[in-house]
Amino acid sequence: MNTHSLSNGPAEPASLELALIGFVEDAPRHGYEIHQLLTDTPELRRIWRMKQSRLYAMLARLEAAGLLRSDVVTQAGRPPRKLLRPTEAGASAFGRWRTEPVAQPREMRLEFMLKLYFAVRAGPEAARQLVSAQEAVCAGWPEMRPDPADGPFLHAVVAYRRAHIAAIRGWLASLATATMPLTESPTPYEDRSPS
Repeated sequence: MNTHSLSNGPAEPASLELALIGFVEDAPRHGYEIHQLLTDTPELRRIWRMKQSRLYAMLARLEAAGLLRSDVVTQAGRPPRKLLRPTEAGASAFGRWRTEPVAQPREMRLEFMLKLYFAVRAGPEAARQLVSAQEAVCAGWPEMRPDPADGPFLHAVVAYRRAHIAAIRGWLASLATATMPLTESPTPYEDRSPS
């Protein structure tokens, strides 16, 4: 997805921003609560860290794009709380995002891991389908060959990229054959609302 817009309108949300819809898929949440999920959930904390201000900007883009909607809830003696939930378009966009494999090896570290996290939460079959689709995409990644005219640095770069792609393919194959990582039931999000 394009993250920049040449028009004066709001930019289309980045593909990675769609992951945030997953945090409000099962229940409405406010921005601070989503940030707490990112920082307090061990699996997420290991792959995605962001400042709270960046999170709020990403949520605002999703809302401006019509993928999230908000309800303002008043609280006695406290500032109003803006609860976010997906719109129909947002739920659909998240569902597509979660099931589509990533196109480039560099997207595996963060975006694919987030997709896998949400796929595992959706159930073992969703996780298996994502891994299978990603294996198919990875099979199409070109085999890099060093050019004899290249110097030692470019030979090292090609060797790294070949090893990286081979490692990704091997890891995906191990996920496809292992039942444990894709069938373990995820812990549900705890209610992190202040009492």
